[in-house]
Amino acid sequence: QITPIFIIKNESQGKQQGMKFIHSDENYDWCTIAIDPAIKVGIVRFEVVFENSGRNICLGIADASCSFAAGKRPWEDGNQEKTVRYWGFNGDLDHITNDTKGNRSYEDGQRISAIVDMTSNPRKVVFYVDDIEQPNFVIGIPSEIRIWVRFIMERIFFLRCFKI
Repeated sequence: QITPIFIIKNESQGKQQGMKFIHSDENYDWCTIAIDPAIKVGIVRFEVVFENSGRNICLGIADASCSFAAGKRPWEDGNQEKTVRYWGFNGDLDHITNDTKGNRSYEDGQRISAIVDMTSNPRKVVFYVDDIEQPNFVIGIPSEIRIWVRFIMERIFFLRCFKI
């Protein structure tokens, strides 16, 4: 198992408690949290379970060079083509193109996971909802990436990461 470290830019975003991130109840802004360590070798599976989200949730991967300022969305500040975004409320997948349909939406209590394969050529990420592989995936991902999660208000998520 890989121990995740949540990259918290401002304490008003919230706090890490073990494998859990708790969004601050003082901050009603969107919150994008990147996760260390960066992934550059092997095959890694990460799993996220949301609580109290109201389906206003998104997760994905980003080029390891991306930085997410407090209150910013993951595609802002020049990160549009450096992030892969899988939306909870409608299942859309965004990267270089937006609104790719066909993946399942997800909500609180479901286990959302992705397998990042840095050994395949081209490198790829495949998403799962409750262990069901989603039809749309992304190939040609950067040589070093980070996982990130985005949500709003008093939300909680749990994260587990494994080398496969």
